[in-house]
Amino acid sequence: MRLISRFSTVAAQLGAGVVLGLVMMMGMSADYPQAGHQSEEKLANQTSLKPSTTGLVGHSTGSSASAHAAPRPQIKITSAKAGKPAPENTVSKTGAAPAINRKAAKARWDYLDRSLRVQIDAAKITPHRWKMIVIHSSATSSGSAQAFDYYHRNIKHMEHGLAYHFVIGNGQGSGNGRVEIGPRWTAQQAGGHLHSVAQNETAIGICLVGNFEKTAPTKAQLEALDELIDYLQAKVGKVRVTTHRLINTLPTLCPGRKFPAAQFIEP
Repeated sequence: MRLISRFSTVAAQLGAGVVLGLVMMMGMSADYPQAGHQSEEKLANQTSLKPSTTGLVGHSTGSSASAHAAPRPQIKITSAKAGKPAPENTVSKTGAAPAINRKAAKARWDYLDRSLRVQIDAAKITPHRWKMIVIHSSATSSGSAQAFDYYHRNIKHMEHGLAYHFVIGNGQGSGNGRVEIGPRWTAQQAGGHLHSVAQNETAIGICLVGNFEKTAPTKAQLEALDELIDYLQAKVGKVRVTTHRLINTLPTLCPGRKFPAAQFIEP
């Protein structure tokens, strides 16, 4: 009863989206077990503090008028395709990850609208500072940048909160394909998403919400990731793209066997 009362208080303060992410993550057992490694965002039973929203910005769940206004920097633009629907929260019927074409030139930004691109551009990037982009999953069925920031800041006691630079939602706790910018990108701070301090200094962390040992990411998530990687590479250079499992100095299964790593890895 005490736990239920505590959730009621949190719900009144935060709203359904964030609370959903916290509830789904609370007490979750390790979904990526290896050498005792636990799931990315396992939450302890501590929800009395209000999640910090400091520096958390960013949105976009699908096509918009502003998304058509500006071409991709340094990327070939083809003629626009009319009538593309907003992303649906669906996955492949076979259970495998949906296929996307990483090499196709796209006519518009469907997930990075103008306001989001402006926020990304506002960061004062030091030339040649970033050497790679690392893809993670949350190992939870729901979540958001705000929920993960709460966990990292108040449970793991990380000084700068949210360990990732970007989070991409799956429709549970945040919009499907929604790109959220963390304060580490805004302030151009080192990440907290890898075990190695040295790697965190040069690695941009992107976390997709989902447990990809059990289910595949949605097509909207993969398309949003595709756009975000392209846009970041246009800003910081053609840096390496890899996954947590391939780069981390400790064993981990993240981002999970159902994440289509082969579609995204770039040396």
